[in-house]
Amino acid sequence: MNVLIQKSSAVNGLVSGRGLAHRKLDPDQNVALAADVATGERPFQPSLAQISLLFGVSLVRLREELKARAAAAQELVETLEPLDPIEELTRAWKMAPANDREWFLQAINGRVDAIAGIIR
Repeated sequence: MNVLIQKSSAVNGLVSGRGLAHRKLDPDQNVALAADVATGERPFQPSLAQISLLFGVSLVRLREELKARAAAAQELVETLEPLDPIEELTRAWKMAPANDREWFLQAINGRVDAIAGIIR
């Protein structure tokens, strides 16, 4: 689950909702940070607890949904068959416009004997 929510980073200025309660900011600093988030100067990534409160859903159901989506995405990745490189080249050749095919043939001019040797 920690993979889904990134920690705040000084590099990208992300304000993580997970760390808001642990920041030792005075009221003026809090207002400045809130204004930065409100104006879009600093991106804000709310915690799961904050999201569940905002949308009125239980934290348990939100986590279940996230786990189900992650499992479905993993299942999809596992079911995809890698394309055969020859099929990829053939598909690219068929989709290429005529001028691109002509350019390619001119680019390999002089190498045709090497290609013919491979084909045989």
